[in-house]
Amino acid sequence: MLGDGSVRYPNFSRDRKASGNARYEMTMSAAAYGYVMSLYETVYAQYSSSGILPFPNLLLPIHAGKSVTQYYFATRSLSIFTALHTRLFWLIKKGAMISVGRYIWQVC
Repeated sequence: MLGDGSVRYPNFSRDRKASGNARYEMTMSAAAYGYVMSLYETVYAQYSSSGILPFPNLLLPIHAGKSVTQYYFATRSLSIFTALHTRLFWLIKKGAMISVGRYIWQVC
């Protein structure tokens, strides 16, 4: 994956097992806004519906006068991220080192 993000499950069942599909999430500092924007527009926009969100949200009155410190985006929960998470987690448990870029092409 490009950048400092994570693939995770947003939902869990009562017995704490992941349910549904995984999604990709990324948070980076405000200084990296240009990088986050280009990464989002060229790769992740097709998988996301939320856009890039600033933190703190300056539209809220409690954050008036503050400045943005980081930006966040997440993809929708999709089967491609579930397959990627399952495969990477299995390989990490086995102690295997892999090239993520090479594996993504195998999943697609």
